Amino acid sequence: MQQKVLFGTHGVSSVEVLREAASCGYEVFDSADSYRNHAQIAQVLKENPMLKVQTKVAPQNLSFEKCAKFVLRALEELGRPQIDCMLLHFPAAKGLKHSDPRNKERRLGAWKALEEAHKAGQVAHIGVSNFQTRHLEELLAEAQVRPRFNQVEMHPLYWDHELLHFYHQQGIQLQAYCPLA
Repeated sequence: MQQKVLFGTHGVSSVEVLREAASCGYEVFDSADSYRNHAQIAQVLKENPMLKVQTKVAPQNLSFEKCAKFVLRALEELGRPQIDCMLLHFPAAKGLKHSDPRNKERRLGAWKALEEAHKAGQVAHIGVSNFQTRHLEELLAEAQVRPRFNQVEMHPLYWDHELLHFYHQQGIQLQAYCPLA
């Protein structure tokens, strides 16, 4: 998936709003399991098969088994044989403190599930969201498939030079959310 301006669908449950976004030229919808709008997006994708969709695995699905089940559910909900891009939404599992060492194990398990979905053709591109350098280093040490994207908050008032340098070194593309602050 070539980088484009994505239409963020957090809080969007109206099919009409999604149709309007498509008519304004947005080519990619950015969704997530926690946004609960796959059904509405599926309606617009069915009307315009050229549109693309990116969705994210919720923190409660941060394990191999749960992530693998989510991939299948997302394919069904979005009505597509393949999802254009799927990201791990957050580096910590729901209910665990950020410093809990079980997060690494769960992240890596979920990543392995995304790698399998990618290799099976269920997901064209895989990536992460809200991962910092240390999370990416841990992932890259174990990954068979490199993350294509890391979606993080990035704008003129919040600019992480260390993370950008790391992306450049590792060939990971930045996806900025809230790019206009």
